Amino acid sequence: MIINSIKSKIILALCPLIGLLLLQSYLFNYSQTTLLNLQKSQHNALIQSEAVNHLENDIISLQGHAVSFIDNANENTITKFNFYLNKANLNLKQLKTNTLHHPLEYKNSLIRLGEYLSNYQDTFGQVVVNRQKREHLYTTQFKQPIDDLQVTISNLEESSSDSNKVIFNDVLLTISNLQHAIISYLYKPNFDEAQKVKQNLNHLHKKLTSTSVINESLSNKTTSLKQAYNQLVLLTRSYTFSVNVVLTGIENELLYLTNEIKNIEKNKLTETEEQLSNHLTKNTEQANIFAVLIMLIILFLSYCSQHES
Repeated sequence: MIINSIKSKIILALCPLIGLLLLQSYLFNYSQTTLLNLQKSQHNALIQSEAVNHLENDIISLQGHAVSFIDNANENTITKFNFYLNKANLNLKQLKTNTLHHPLEYKNSLIRLGEYLSNYQDTFGQVVVNRQKREHLYTTQFKQPIDDLQVTISNLEESSSDSNKVIFNDVLLTISNLQHAIISYLYKPNFDEAQKVKQNLNHLHKKLTSTSVINESLSNKTTSLKQAYNQLVLLTRSYTFSVNVVLTGIENELLYLTNEIKNIEKNKLTETEEQLSNHLTKNTEQANIFAVLIMLIILFLSYCSQHES
């Protein structure tokens, strides 16, 4: 009877042991699947976080080359602008591929960011075209007519009497001042520079019409220059509006949206890492509990076996 009793205890002890082992096997498989999913989520979060960091750097580089073009326009600056624009669009595309577990607000932010990038490209293109128009206007309606007028006055000065040379030299000085004022206004388009051009134009017109030694027909040159100046002012207003208002406004929105997306991705990465850490901690605790229970059952079986013998 005692032997049968001990055997019954052993069988009863083996049943929960087998049950524990089966439960441990099930929980282990479930844990591994969960762990794999969390690792994938962490990997995606890292990729997204890296993509948004690259996107932020690309946008800052875009702004830098836009400013560089405004200060010193050249083809290399345009090429670099387009390079960083393409990089920004690629990183934005990468962000859009992993939006399944993100809220609608996040997806809308990405859409808006894409729209602002497109607007930034269009506006920068307008700035480039507008600058080319301004430079073309300067070359054809300022530089060439002024150069021609300067040559004409210089020829008159050479053939004039000593008493008239002072008058012609004064006109040549005014022409030189006008040339510098126009170039300065071309590359520093602000109100003060515009006023300098206007003042020098008026001064030149007065010089050409206030003396009889200069042919009155030359005063028509200043009339044409004033018309060209008015066109340049209109182009410049459009140019400065695109630069100071539109481009700056888009830049602020781009940085705001990028920072917003960056914070979301940062929080997502932190959340995923915490979930992974909690899962590993939970697995360790479960393993310790199973180890203790199994050890207790084994000790019980060992105790029963000793009494049986």
